[in-house]
Formats: sequence, structure tokens, C-alpha cells
Amino acid sequence: MAEIHRPALGQEVAIETLYDAKRDQFLPTSILPPSVPEGFITRSQRQTSQQYDLSWSVGATHKSRFNLMNIDANLAASIACDLTVPQGYGMFLEDGTSETNILQGNVRHIYNTCREYVELGNQDISHVLAQGFISVADGRSTHFVVAANYGLQSIITMKYNLRDPRNKANVEPVFTHDVRTVHDIAKLLSSLNFSNNTVNRRLALAYEFRLYTDIQKEYGICIESLALLCTFVQTGPRQIRADSGKKGYPINYTLLPLQFLRLGATTVPDSNRTHISITDIDPVLDIFDRYNEDKDTLDNYKLDIRGKKHCIPLQHFDDVNNTILRMLGIQNNLKVELKRRVLNVRNGIENDRRLHELHAIIETNPERISLVSITMQQSDKMDFITRAVGHGATYIGFNGLSLKDVTLPHDSPAPYTFEFNNAVLKSSISWKEQHDAFMKFLWNPQRRCQVYIVDCDAPLQHKHLDCARFSEMQRNNTASIQHEEQD
Repeated sequence: MAEIHRPALGQEVAIETLYDAKRDQFLPTSILPPSVPEGFITRSQRQTSQQYDLSWSVGATHKSRFNLMNIDANLAASIACDLTVPQGYGMFLEDGTSETNILQGNVRHIYNTCREYVELGNQDISHVLAQGFISVADGRSTHFVVAANYGLQSIITMKYNLRDPRNKANVEPVFTHDVRTVHDIAKLLSSLNFSNNTVNRRLALAYEFRLYTDIQKEYGICIESLALLCTFVQTGPRQIRADSGKKGYPINYTLLPLQFLRLGATTVPDSNRTHISITDIDPVLDIFDRYNEDKDTLDNYKLDIRGKKHCIPLQHFDDVNNTILRMLGIQNNLKVELKRRVLNVRNGIENDRRLHELHAIIETNPERISLVSITMQQSDKMDFITRAVGHGATYIGFNGLSLKDVTLPHDSPAPYTFEFNNAVLKSSISWKEQHDAFMKFLWNPQRRCQVYIVDCDAPLQHKHLDCARFSEMQRNNTASIQHEEQD
């Protein structure tokens, strides 16, 4: 059948708006006259028993999100390449990720108010539409909007960060139970009181909550607690003034092909629209999952190093910012190429296997790997510094401190130094043994001496190292007791 049931995805258009099915885009024209005759559009209010629709799913990938929203492969391809740009609750579809160290549950909550439609069986109405179709000259149009469902759609996501991925199998049953609990709460939303916050205690795990709704067009809203989130969704009907007869936002549209008007048909004609199969778009969605994961990794890394400027060269901050911009550029170029291939498939110029070729090209591109590897350049060093300082060592390096500023005490044990740099952490064969021996020394409860970890990448301390050097500082500055492992 050529009838299309199209999710609104935050896009608001009027009944009888024209639609280009090859690009999955609404056009800025309508086949209705400027002044719509009274009674032309029929509105039917939803019965109380039909006011709410709920569903839930588990998964954070693009594919999981599209499945929850009942998005077919054709529309998924259009969203992936920005032919269709979601807004409002549709932003949920943009945040897919392949991150493996998380569990994500999704609860879809729809509050229905009414349905508006055109009675095509009415000959007077069909005549007006046919005349409107003749007067509209837009060669791109293939369909027109014949009906729309209205209300308010909200999508709740609950993300759990796995501290130990090896424990995933044990956590999953508890996590799934929590997702079902949120779904059950959403079923009874209108009759519950969330003011005392007791609902927060119904979940076994701690989650990061996000809400996607048409009330906020541009992004999902981070919400700190389940009680606050439920209150927001609960008051949704009031926010759209449903009790005053307002219809709210479009949930989905029904589209019919324009041949219906040309032929004056009473049945829906078949369409020659070329479809993209799910097996062809799925590999491409995997690419976008990984790009989102990589960008999140870089964004989190950027936040992490922002608080550790005292131990990182300033140039590295510029490198990270430039890497994020390059990754966004690569992703945008991918969307442009995907858009070209999708349109060529729909126009019969290319076979849909060309999408598989695009996936293969991206998979073998070494640039993505090199971009993400920048997060490893300073991560190991920062982790080591954080652990050592946390156990009593003093850092000397990019914070401007120098060993020249250290005064050796005469009435207490001489301090020790541990000299290292990034190259030693990355390539020294003996690093693990040196690290473990040093940390054991640092953790010794009998230790009474001060310990300095010296970052030899810093300008004031710069020196070449073949391996880390652990030594006792000497008051005469002419000798030292070395505790080092040679490679």
C-alpha cells in the first residue's frame, strides 16, 4: 500500500500539506485554498480509554531507538543523512551510541488528545482538493497529509553506567526490572503523587535520566531524579492546555499519494517508491553509533583534563578541541555522502548495496582510530598522577614547581623523587614493575619521608628518560641512590 504513516518527529504541518516521499520532507505548499471551508477538517476527540499509549525498550543504539519509535528503514535513512531533521521528542533518535559500558532503558509515553482528518469520501471535499491539486505546481510532491493525531509525546531514558563490565550479566536482570518499574509508574502517572519523592526508592540502581519532549524542541532534558521527571511528564497535559480544548503537538501523520486525487479513486493506488531495506541501512547506523560514542569519549576527556591543567601541556587542550572539530567534520561529510547515495537509490540511479560500500569505506579509514587515540595520550599519565598524589606524593611539572625549590630538611628523612614522562609510560618495558614498586613504597605505612613525582615532559624538568628513575635526594647534590629497572 502507498499510504504512509509518518511520525511527526517534532515537525508541525497543516492538513493537506504536500510531501516529497523521495526526500521524506514536507513541502511549504498545500492543496487547500487559503480560506478553508467550515467543516472541511473533522476533529474527533480521543476517548479516555485511548488517551495513553506506552511502550518500553532496552538499548542505546540508533537501531534500538528507531525500533521503539516504529521507524522504518526508509525514514531511518533520511534521518541518518539529515534529509529529515527531528525536533522535540524526535531528538531521541539523534543520540544513538554503541557504548558498551552502559545499560539504557527507554519508556515512550504518549498522551493523545484528538485526531484531525479530511473526509475524502465526501464528493464536495474531494472536488475542492482536486482543484487545489491542479493549481499547485510543485513537481517534487508525491503525497499529501490527509490526517494527523495530536497530543504530547515524551520519551524517558534511564542510563546506568557499568562500573565493572564483567558484572554486566548479573546487573542486567535488576536493570530490566527497573525499566519495567518505570513503565508501570508511567501507566499510572495521572493518579500518582510524586511530591514526597518516595518513587525514587523504587529503583534498585542509580540512573542518569533524560527526557525528550515536544515542549523542548532542541535537545533532551537532563533530570536529576525519577520523581522530578515523573512530575514533568504528569503535568504535560496541563502544559499544552488540553483541558481547554487545545490539541497539543502532532504525534503522527497519515499521507496519501497524489495519484489518489488525479484518479478520483476510492482505493489507495500502489506507489513506485523505491524502498531501502533494513539490512542495507543497519550497518550505516552502526557507524553513527560509533561516531557518537567517540565524540562522547572526547567530550568527557575534555571535561576531565579541564580540571587537571596543572599536569598537562597547554598544547594538548588545543589538540583535543581540534580533534573534536575534525570528528564533527568527518561525520558531516559522511552524512553528505550518505544523502547522495540514498537519493540515488530512490531515483533508481544506484543499487542499495552502495550503502554497504559506504560502510566498508568508513570501516577501513584509519583517521577515526587516530582521532580517538588522542584521549589515550595523557590518560595514563593523569591516572598515575592522581593515584600518587592521592597517596601523599607531591607533583612537580606543569604546575610550575621545580626541584630547585625543594629544601632538604636536616631533622627528617631525605625526600625521594620518581622521575617519569609520557614516553616511559607508553613504551618502557619495565614501567609496570617500576610503577608497582614505587606505589608499594608510597603505600608503606612506615614511610616518613616526602615523595616527589617529577614530570620530565614539563619545560622546567625536561630530560630524556629510557625508564623511570626512583631515587633518594642527596643533600650534597653529587650522588643519589638509584632504584631503577633498566630496559
